[in-house]
Amino acid sequence: MVFPLAQSQFIAVTSYQSSAITKLKVDNNPFAKGFSDRETFISPYSQSYASFLPPYTPFVHPL
Repeated sequence: MVFPLAQSQFIAVTSYQSSAITKLKVDNNPFAKGFSDRETFISPYSQSYASFLPPYTPFVHPL
């Protein structure tokens, strides 16, 4: 069964504002080791983060 969504935009959030939560994740999840590299970390609230997102283009359903 398929449910088409006429207009949707999804953004995955992979950062945490709490350094304690980030440390807990890194310490307990072997796949989260990338979080420990703070040199390459880009906050989703920084201006440079927006440069990684594609431009928003609203979907218009052809009638």
